Amino acid sequence: MKKIGLFLLVFLCWQPVFAQSKVIYANERNFRTELGALFHRSERAIWGMRQLAEDRNTPQQRAAFIRRGQQLAGQNPDSAWADDRETLAKIDKVMQEIEAKQRQQEFRGRRKQWQVAFLTMDSLAKTALYRLQNKVEEGIIARGAFLVWEEKDEIDETGLSLWEILEKTESQQLHGTLYMVYPSSKGAVTEELHFSCKPEISDVSELLLKNLSAHNDAFYTALVMFAHGDRENMYDGKMIFSYDIEDFFDTIEKLDFHIDVLDMVSCYMGSLRTVYLMAKGNLVDYSIFSSDYAVSGASKRVSHFLRFLGSNVENSIKDSVSSNPQFLLAVMQANELGYNIKDLRKPLLQWSEKYVAMVKHGPKGMAGQLYQSWPRRDHYLFDDFIKQQMDYVRTHLDIQDPVNKEFMQSSGRLLRMLQKNKIAQWCLKESKCTRGISFRPGDMLYIWSEYGLYIDS
Repeated sequence: MKKIGLFLLVFLCWQPVFAQSKVIYANERNFRTELGALFHRSERAIWGMRQLAEDRNTPQQRAAFIRRGQQLAGQNPDSAWADDRETLAKIDKVMQEIEAKQRQQEFRGRRKQWQVAFLTMDSLAKTALYRLQNKVEEGIIARGAFLVWEEKDEIDETGLSLWEILEKTESQQLHGTLYMVYPSSKGAVTEELHFSCKPEISDVSELLLKNLSAHNDAFYTALVMFAHGDRENMYDGKMIFSYDIEDFFDTIEKLDFHIDVLDMVSCYMGSLRTVYLMAKGNLVDYSIFSSDYAVSGASKRVSHFLRFLGSNVENSIKDSVSSNPQFLLAVMQANELGYNIKDLRKPLLQWSEKYVAMVKHGPKGMAGQLYQSWPRRDHYLFDDFIKQQMDYVRTHLDIQDPVNKEFMQSSGRLLRMLQKNKIAQWCLKESKCTRGISFRPGDMLYIWSEYGLYIDS
């Protein structure tokens, strides 16, 4: 794991401090203790609210609600005024409000809720934090957090030797804040955990992921990653914080951490390599990403998905992606896509296996010839790449050979599944965007290496 990597998943921790925020300061010595305490308090807060919701659904509680509604309406049910239409209208209005509150409590107590975490670099997007708080109060999100990496200790290199500079670099501290949101009887409450630590914190990252993965069955999990991207890495604008996407997926696979929706608010992360890593681990069900430039220009985009979050995951993704506004950007290509990774997994992995088998089965030097024929453009549709490889087999190889035939069949199946499992797409008006997962040679070479296939020397 590289640098701050998976520390992005510091989330989901609360304490019932009612209407005020609580601020905690932590360093390398006490961070583990503070984090563990937050997780413990979060459990008490969430399940305490759920128990309260279930208690209010008993017949006795319902009767109490009705009596209270009649009192609020100023009506004694035994009074002769029971026939007064104006008074009855007041009672009816109050009863409707009570029923609405009861339905909300039933939603909180019985439906599967979400746990949501945000990773951002450079600054806190206040809009995202407010939306997170609102969704907690609505009962849709059980708990969530917003992690912001803020700065790194500066080094005054004046008069220092190279070795002294390296020594100071080793002791540099990263600074950030975790905003944690949880429910209480008086609404959503936010805690702040301010921390400082060294860049190498993989042990802390794994500790956090273990805590989160323990709740996979209890909640839906959404992770929003907001940063710059280059298909393989995500980083902040000043190049202070960065992490390798392969390290991230290796860790969630190791810890069996399941993500229902992975929203990658970043350029170019809708690449074949990224989607392959999602599919290989079988730990991401759905994903929102951009294969070209990402939708940019507003901090509201960080939490755009939250606006549409509900019990139907696919509808939430579809509404979120399709509702992006049409506005002018100083770029030629900008897009956003929503994919069902869960159902795409099997056909993608089968195709990768059959593709490698076909190349190994082919004549000597075939791998190098294929590599030279691959398109070098940054914006190239993966669907078109599959069709190109099918054309190569038709024109250069025996189409009736069993190995080649299996590759052709798996290619046709994958093309159909790529279309079927593309839940939604958005393209900047008049932009020639990539209408699907993007491909470039490095993505395919990476997949080949996974199966022990390399370019002929």
